[in-house]
Amino acid sequence: MVDGTYIVTMRNPFRRDLVLLHPPAVYDFRTKPAFFGPLADAVPSTAMFEMYPVGLTSIAAFLERNHYNVEIVNLAYRMLQDPRFDVVEHLRRMSAPVFGIDLHWLPHVQGALSVIELVKELHPESRTLVGGLSASYYHDELVRYPFVDFVLRGDSMEEPARQLLQALRESRPLETVENLTWKRPDGTVVVNPLTFVPKDLDYVDVPAYRYDYAEHLLDRFGLDGRVHPFVAPLGPFLDPGCRAFEQADFGHKRFCHTLEDHRRVFLGWHEILSYETNAMTRDEIVRANRRTGQPPDDVWRR
Repeated sequence: MVDGTYIVTMRNPFRRDLVLLHPPAVYDFRTKPAFFGPLADAVPSTAMFEMYPVGLTSIAAFLERNHYNVEIVNLAYRMLQDPRFDVVEHLRRMSAPVFGIDLHWLPHVQGALSVIELVKELHPESRTLVGGLSASYYHDELVRYPFVDFVLRGDSMEEPARQLLQALRESRPLETVENLTWKRPDGTVVVNPLTFVPKDLDYVDVPAYRYDYAEHLLDRFGLDGRVHPFVAPLGPFLDPGCRAFEQADFGHKRFCHTLEDHRRVFLGWHEILSYETNAMTRDEIVRANRRTGQPPDDVWRR
């Protein structure tokens, strides 16, 4: 109220409430080419993992149905498509109170952390949010990076993301946000209970085709010297939470244990291989994968 008159401030309907960024596996892959394969044939993607998780589409669609403006930016695809694409300037021009980055598979850890750190440098007033399988597993370590503000844990982030945006918009206590790991102003880490565990995903669209991503990238780019995808008998990493990852007696020896371990070793195929087995050493696995390497065929083009 000013001089007896109520002043109503309207939200800018065009302002983004959340920008979701999909990073490349390695942020500076354009200036430091390396051999990043092989990739397991269960993941039909290029070596940069340029296709973002379909969960980003369901999160965006769900939030927009609840009156939040969301934008998805596939940085990996843009960087691969256009060598002149300036990531720093593109991010600098963007504006949002929250920037979200997916960290689903561990091969993304170097790229994801680099992009998050860059966002925080360009937009120190904005909050950074990370989610995904690997982010959920390493949430306590991840949130301790100075450039990470929030981690949302679990397989379905749509409703917790809505709760977080609402809490920030209305200055509500963050303790009310389900599945959230966050930091108080003094740096104390708070892990909210993992209470949002839906029995099914009927309440969301997976994928939400309005946010569908490009396909047939191999047809578009081919093998240009930076991308070397091929079918491999073994994948380069163990999924967090699987038996081989958790159990020392399962026949695998792990070389990487923390999130920082995975980030530091992501320099090339031999280094990214985060395990060996009782039957095959690290070098033997590398040699076997190189021998079976072959150009992508129709299985990559589905």
